[in-house]
Amino acid sequence: MAEMIERIEKVLEQDVRPSLLSHEGNVQIVSYEEKSKILRVRLTGQCSGLSLRHSLQRKR
Repeated sequence: MAEMIERIEKVLEQDVRPSLLSHEGNVQIVSYEEKSKILRVRLTGQCSGLSLRHSLQRKR
């Protein structure tokens, strides 16, 4: 499971955080359930009221 968390963190760092940080926000991993492959994240800062989908769409 630790390997998967590292892979997820790498994707967040490269593809998600730059966009969120440019708007004074960030993302934190809350939990990852390996069996169901469910990742729970928390958006923080100015992005706390937005959906992650909205944040990623703005990047494109």
